[in-house]
Amino acid sequence: MPAHSPQSACSEQAWAFGRLDELWERLSPLTPYGKDRKAERRVLSDRARIERAYDDAEAFAVFAAAGGADARADRLTHHLRRLPRLPFGTEEGAGGLDLVGLFQVKKFLANYRAAANLLDDGLRQRFDLRFEAHALAAALDEGGSDPETFYIADAMHPDLPSLRAAVAETAAALSSTRETDRQSARLELGLDFRAREFLVVPAERARPLLASPSPLVAVTVEPYDASSCVVRLQDGSAALELAERLDGLLARERELEAQVVARLARLVRHDAARLLRYTEAVCALDLARARAALALELQLTRPELGSDRLVARGARFLPCEWDCRRLGLVYAPLDLTLDEGAAVLFGSNMGGKTVALQSLVFLQAAAQAGLFVPAESYATSVYPWIGYVGELAADRAAAARSGLSGFGFEIRSFLQSWRRADAGGAFLVLDEFARTTSSLEAEAMLSAVVEALAGAPRSRSVLATHFRGVARLPGVRYLRLLGLDRERAARAMAAADEPLPERIRRINGMMRYQIVDEPPEDDGGSDAVTIARLLGLDARIVDRAEELLARRGGPAREPERGPAAGRQPRRDG
Repeated sequence: MPAHSPQSACSEQAWAFGRLDELWERLSPLTPYGKDRKAERRVLSDRARIERAYDDAEAFAVFAAAGGADARADRLTHHLRRLPRLPFGTEEGAGGLDLVGLFQVKKFLANYRAAANLLDDGLRQRFDLRFEAHALAAALDEGGSDPETFYIADAMHPDLPSLRAAVAETAAALSSTRETDRQSARLELGLDFRAREFLVVPAERARPLLASPSPLVAVTVEPYDASSCVVRLQDGSAALELAERLDGLLARERELEAQVVARLARLVRHDAARLLRYTEAVCALDLARARAALALELQLTRPELGSDRLVARGARFLPCEWDCRRLGLVYAPLDLTLDEGAAVLFGSNMGGKTVALQSLVFLQAAAQAGLFVPAESYATSVYPWIGYVGELAADRAAAARSGLSGFGFEIRSFLQSWRRADAGGAFLVLDEFARTTSSLEAEAMLSAVVEALAGAPRSRSVLATHFRGVARLPGVRYLRLLGLDRERAARAMAAADEPLPERIRRINGMMRYQIVDEPPEDDGGSDAVTIARLLGLDARIVDRAEELLARRGGPAREPERGPAAGRQPRRDG
């Protein structure tokens, strides 16, 4: 998996928890520069840059949807795909180019210019796709080669035409002389060297060649094995003279070609800053095209940034929606409005708390990565950091290697996110924090953490837990998932002989994933006990659990306390 860019405002744990890769892999830039930017998985914290990414994508979508634009869009795709990486990344690296490097520059310019010419004036101006490297392009095009080839043409140096004519004439003369020598070898010695560099002949056939050499043909004879010899035809004096002359002409041609390459490399160096600006422009265009295509494919919506509230309407956590579609399960979109800076989400196991948190991270990270989001509407703010505190498989392995206990690892993970929130603001989700300690200690820790997060400036935090003894604090929103429809569950108890996969499917169908405000008092029921019964747990155990739960009388409540001294609950700034 590619590493996050150092500039990314999203932790790798949050990225993994939100399953952003499953959306990100569908983003399809075509140029090497767009692919580089995609590989960075950069999540931004600068609202102006994010809004510019949205504007760019919308502008490209308008161009792509315009009447008659289909052919232009297809040709634009072709040229973006054909656009190569420049053979240098800085101005200083542009001076030492070879023939292959010059070809890459020529191919880049040809496809860049073609792509720019396909855009309307508004898009050219928006992406700054000006073409001003006319002198360089003309120099690389000398000789009339097409954009997909490059060679040193005669027109590129005044001495090349006559020199190459002499090379061709001398090479032809040498070839003719060597053919004459081969004919002489056939006539004088009976040796046929046509299309062969050497012959293997019997030793008795080779001995006369050594004893009575021909005055017209020079050969060498070397032992091959006990009964054979290798015979090679040697150049005569005329051929040697022509070969020496040809070597000199070719050396001179290489000198002139090197002069041409050096001259063209100087022109590239002169235009290097401009060419590097072209890479930025084409990268922005490529990403805008990719974002617009993704929005069209998945029916995404532009988020509203700068909101003091978090409002999600009909929001879809796409990885989960795709999972449900594959499994034939019903997916419920997320609807949520948060005015408060901190919220606690209660709910039973299998009730959807984790998916709700994943949905929020998915939406927020996608929005700050400059992508439109899968929602009827999504309003939020831009945060300096998006963090996750919870358990991932990789975290468990890291905890084992570090020697930390599960609770110690939880605290260290929280500390990293808390420092971000306390210092400059963050968007945090905490999934079952303090799960590794006793319920009494966990509820005390959770209460203190929620109180601190509620007072963190420019932050928004949502904490999911099944511990209901968390203190009720002012400035904090307490929510719950509706969870299991117990009336339907009671009617389903008769189907106890169903296979387990079918039971799980039925439980999913009876779950209500809507988020509502948590009532002041618990109703005393237990989704967990009912789900255990539906999954086939022994009735004696389930009945006993219900009896013990009834005796407990519902979860205890911590006394209400005010905010931490000197800290008031704050919303997004």
